[in-house]
Amino acid sequence: MWVPHFAAVAALREEPELRHRPVAIVAGVAPARTVVDATDEAWEAGVRPGMPEAEAAARCPALIARAASGERDVAAREALLALALGTSPRVEDGGPGIVYVDLDGLGALHGDEPAIGERLARHTGRIGLPARLGIAGSRPAALSAARRGRRVSIVRPGEEAATLASAPLELLELAPELGAVLARWGVRTLGDLAELPRAGLVARLGEAGLAAQDLARGVDPGPFRPYAPPPFYQEVQGLEWELVSLEQLAAVVRPLLDRLAARLDVAHVAADQLTLGLGLADGSRHERVVDLAYPMAE
Repeated sequence: MWVPHFAAVAALREEPELRHRPVAIVAGVAPARTVVDATDEAWEAGVRPGMPEAEAAARCPALIARAASGERDVAAREALLALALGTSPRVEDGGPGIVYVDLDGLGALHGDEPAIGERLARHTGRIGLPARLGIAGSRPAALSAARRGRRVSIVRPGEEAATLASAPLELLELAPELGAVLARWGVRTLGDLAELPRAGLVARLGEAGLAAQDLARGVDPGPFRPYAPPPFYQEVQGLEWELVSLEQLAAVVRPLLDRLAARLDVAHVAADQLTLGLGLADGSRHERVVDLAYPMAE
């Protein structure tokens, strides 16, 4: 599973009214903040990660900026992993917006691979993290297939290299320095990279070059690393303003509970305790623990 523009999508979970509008996630201190992610609408207007916020706003006058939040990203990342665990007992955290799901043995429960892919895609939309699905015999091939753009893309066994050969090199999201060297060599596609002599590649680019070529060939980099979920579910809501009344607080907490309930429902689990944590204006923190009368998911 791959969620494009993950940090931006995580922000839209908190403010769904901003969907279909140009939004940029920025980091740093004003006026020197820079873009770290952006929605599709912002990308279409020319906004890119690494761009100064002022330049981004000049390219897209309607741009809406939201500050980067590590807590928000972690909560969204855990939500995606928990969702995957509702379908398979073996999932791996592949990084922000990337989850690998082991499909072995799931046919009797959820149907064939296309059906499982559609199930996961549908559920990611329900929790506000719409993902693209790639199904293949290796993690690099599955991720590359997901990044090619269709809702669910399937690579047949033994066809990993052939399927990926025509994909652009940008699909691998390599380090800028490595990508620049390969571009100077005339490497434009994954097929071009896959065909380079390994001896020459390691001599010039070292292990990073070999790792990139393995990705282009759809070769797994190592063993599957199963994810162990935390013993709790967490949702976070960042604010650009202070709350001064219970009505305002309720308006913020209600969407948090809705997101949490959607996750519990998809994972087929229930909660028996809630903890509400508030960051106060004076820098302190307040927590309230609520023991529920019985386990519930709504």
